[in-house]
Amino acid sequence: MKSSRGKVTVSRKLPLFITALVNAALLAAVFFLMGRVQNLLNSDTKINLTEIVTQNKDVIASKLMLEVNNLDLAAKQLADHYNSGKQMKSYFIKFVKQTGDKNLFFALGDGMAVFPDGKELDISGRRYFRLAMEGISNISDQIVSRMNGDNVFIISTPVYHDRKVVGTVQKSYTLPEMYKLCSVSLFSSQGFMYIINDKGYILISSTQNEYSRESDNYFRMLYAENPEAARQLEKDIRANRPGFMETAVGGKKIFSAYTPIDQVYDWYLISSVATNAVSPNASIVIKLFYFILCVIVLICGLSMAYFLHYKNRQGEMFRKIAFVDPITGGSTYAKFTLDMQEVLEEPGDVHYSLFTFDIDNFKYINGLYGFDFGDKVLRRIYEFFAERLNKGEFIARVYSDRFIALLRDRDSRHINHLFSAELQVEEVSVYLSAGLYAIANKNESISLMLDKAKIAAQTVKGIRY
Repeated sequence: MKSSRGKVTVSRKLPLFITALVNAALLAAVFFLMGRVQNLLNSDTKINLTEIVTQNKDVIASKLMLEVNNLDLAAKQLADHYNSGKQMKSYFIKFVKQTGDKNLFFALGDGMAVFPDGKELDISGRRYFRLAMEGISNISDQIVSRMNGDNVFIISTPVYHDRKVVGTVQKSYTLPEMYKLCSVSLFSSQGFMYIINDKGYILISSTQNEYSRESDNYFRMLYAENPEAARQLEKDIRANRPGFMETAVGGKKIFSAYTPIDQVYDWYLISSVATNAVSPNASIVIKLFYFILCVIVLICGLSMAYFLHYKNRQGEMFRKIAFVDPITGGSTYAKFTLDMQEVLEEPGDVHYSLFTFDIDNFKYINGLYGFDFGDKVLRRIYEFFAERLNKGEFIARVYSDRFIALLRDRDSRHINHLFSAELQVEEVSVYLSAGLYAIANKNESISLMLDKAKIAAQTVKGIRY
């Protein structure tokens, strides 16, 4: 037999599923929105850092080009006194004494350089000299001076005579001097800066360390933990274009922007900063928002759970009121009609009968023994018949002392069995008047079937056999 209780259970699970779905959707919305906020913050960081590295590049380039321009002025003064090589070298030594700049040295087209102390050195193999002889003012990478063995940078500029390059003027800078030229403030002390060449070798950094041209390579250093970023950086540098990258170093998230220093041959500036330095309070604010929104979702979830629990309790109470008879503890007439409707709608050739009965002179039992005893009689009658019903049969109290039962197969032996025992409650004999209606049309209304059964019962009211 199908039971309407099964349907009630399914409908009870559905709100729980919807609640879980709503909570999941709220959580997903929270994480989506906070992810969106994080992306916006990262986007702002990218824009700000890119602007900063561009500004820093301009500052560094301006400082370096000022040095190049000063060297150009010296080259023009030397060009004004150009004559023979020997005279040029003599004039250069005199020029240095006048300016007091002992870091200058001069070379003619043969590459033989003369220094302020009169010493000479062949620099024809140096790249900075060859570029200057081609008319390109340039700054060298960090190299080892063959005069004193120091690590130095060389700025080299051409000397023109009759629109032809006849020699070069150079100035050497120690690492601290070049660092001073290239140093810029970046997020106070929390940012750091590298200047590298097109091969990735580190020339200058904000840590003021000395780097080896043979071993200290930014590409290799980056590739250890961020291979994709290293490959993209190499690709951008080969294309001489700026870029932005997010990397991780030792578990710390780093934002870096890079750009070519256009005025300097094959130099690139990389400015980096930890995410918490760019927006130190952003992560705290985001975590706080996550916490607050999760608390709100939790409160909503608990509120919905409590509401559903309260609603289910109310539903149970209403179902108990509607479906459980308060006196017999069995089904009410409303529950009986629902169950009967389902049974009659089942396919099959099963014959049913509607059996109704009431207690003779029940009002006298209530009058003589009290209503509590009368209720006890009603419960005993319900239990008596419920115990004798077959599978697929059920009984309910309609109202007062009126009962109704649905029977199967119209078996007379079964009906006689229902009335075979004498009903007694505490030595009080109880007599019933019953009627049976054989259901011919299952589509008939249940109330009409009950009326027909009641008519049958009324015909034997008060008769004793």
